[in-house]
Amino acid sequence: MKLHHLLAAALLLAPPLALALGGPASAQHAGHRPAAPECASLALACATATTPAFDRAGRLWLAYSAGGRVMLTRSDNLGRSTIPPVQVSREAAAVDDNGEARPKVIATRAGHLLLAWTVRRDRAYNGTQLLAHSTDDGRTFSAPQRMVVEETPTSQRFENFAEAPDGRIWAVWLDKRRAPTERAAGNRGYTAGLAVAYSDNGGLTFTQSRLSQDNSCECCRIGLGFDAEARPVLAWRQLFGRNFRDHAAARLRRDGSLEALHRIAEDNWAIDACPHHGPAMAVDGAGRWHSAWYSGGGDRQGLFYANSSNAGQRFSAPRRLGNPAQQPGHPQLLALGEKLLLIWQEFDGEKTRVLAETSTDGGAHWTAPRELAATTDAADQPQLTSHAGAAYLSWQTRAEGWRFMPVPLGSGS
Repeated sequence: MKLHHLLAAALLLAPPLALALGGPASAQHAGHRPAAPECASLALACATATTPAFDRAGRLWLAYSAGGRVMLTRSDNLGRSTIPPVQVSREAAAVDDNGEARPKVIATRAGHLLLAWTVRRDRAYNGTQLLAHSTDDGRTFSAPQRMVVEETPTSQRFENFAEAPDGRIWAVWLDKRRAPTERAAGNRGYTAGLAVAYSDNGGLTFTQSRLSQDNSCECCRIGLGFDAEARPVLAWRQLFGRNFRDHAAARLRRDGSLEALHRIAEDNWAIDACPHHGPAMAVDGAGRWHSAWYSGGGDRQGLFYANSSNAGQRFSAPRRLGNPAQQPGHPQLLALGEKLLLIWQEFDGEKTRVLAETSTDGGAHWTAPRELAATTDAADQPQLTSHAGAAYLSWQTRAEGWRFMPVPLGSGS
């Protein structure tokens, strides 16, 4: 993709691609901002980023950011209505809510609620990730605290966290703890590392984190799934060589260290800038890893999907997704047994659409793309969630507000 095309895309209200120019150290980007500039309310209608999660009773919780605060609401009727929101964060702050980063909620097996988010604390885009929990069904929350307290102050951004099938809560994020030392030593090309921590007490406390992988891209979300052994499987944008920002996948050991790192595809995207375009990852019931990603690389450009049946040792040939002329991007994947749901956004210059493909045989065959929703105004990145074997799309747009809808997967779903 030519540089002038990227600049033009960044000026649109809600294109699926947003690229930060000027180098990683001073990254700025045009995120998806569904709330109008004059929208100062903390109501869901003014949300800039929304993230859904079901609890075990089938109630739908929705974390969102509005007016620099982190909020939480709930729907007991699959999104047809919501209860009055609760303000989780105390004061207005620069919440990371650019689409790639967003407040997230977990409804734990123990019946507690955990919210995690990141606050940018300076103009250099250094971040602090915070955590708050509720033990009274979301009526009140603890004061926000650092998720992980490090001995040396560091930048923590683009966190992802989830509860594994065995109840352990895993957190992963992009961490710049080594950046000052590396740059003082003359390594100006240093980016960030992939950090990991976990909690075995329902998220009340987390272990001291470990830097499990170095030289990851510092500005893209991390894909996270779990295998049959309740171990996390990650996908993230990694630097290969000097500046090839391609994608890697790996499984975590129980102590948080990475097993062998696998390159998902050799796109060879050589770029000294922040793509703000992370991958999706899901693990199906047969143990296959599935990933979808965007690349502007010299060898491959556009949106792609691949899978691996041998724990990442080899991925299938990348399969192109979407219409290359309409900026396909920001994919999401959901696995329910061997059924798979893959969605992404496209922008044709006037309308942003969410498109979907489904597979009922572990990714061997896919349906033709179909449109799930569309808007002519600004939009957040679409999100997927599931409950009781059913899949759902959650999407916040400026004109239509928050939308929540079931997505049939086929074969009786």
